[in-house]
Amino acid sequence: MFAMPFSDIHKAVLLIVLGLGYIVCYLAKREDKFLKTLGYLIGTFLMVLSAFVILANMVLDARFYRKTQGSVMMMPRRQILPPALPPKK
Repeated sequence: MFAMPFSDIHKAVLLIVLGLGYIVCYLAKREDKFLKTLGYLIGTFLMVLSAFVILANMVLDARFYRKTQGSVMMMPRRQILPPALPPKK
């Protein structure tokens, strides 16, 4: 079985967390030694974790898309027919 891909709101939250990790690293640059190290550790952890989840989500999306090609989950393709001609008299 395969996992369903994340929704768009989950992707947006992950991008926000990625930016938040960068902000934590930026603010940690101004602090003292212990808080600087802790800030870099937390910021790097947030960035790496969110980037990993974003990349894993992209892989799952690709696998989900490939597995559903031609399955019953997709709508059948409509045949495009020319307009009907009026009957001859």
